[in-house]
Amino acid sequence: MFLGAIVKRCDICINYANFGITMKEKLGVDIRGWPEDIPFQSPTSINDHNTLLKLHDGLKNGSCH
Repeated sequence: MFLGAIVKRCDICINYANFGITMKEKLGVDIRGWPEDIPFQSPTSINDHNTLLKLHDGLKNGSCH
């Protein structure tokens, strides 16, 4: 259940390298359903087309959120 507020801010970005500390602990943000066979990293770092499609599909259909 989402308990926070959605705020329109342009200065927010995901810190993939330190996600556990900066996003989970400090901001209470977590990503659920990230495909197990894809290392957690910025999508801009993924250079395999099929891997990107798998991540895209998970985000689009809501299994990764």
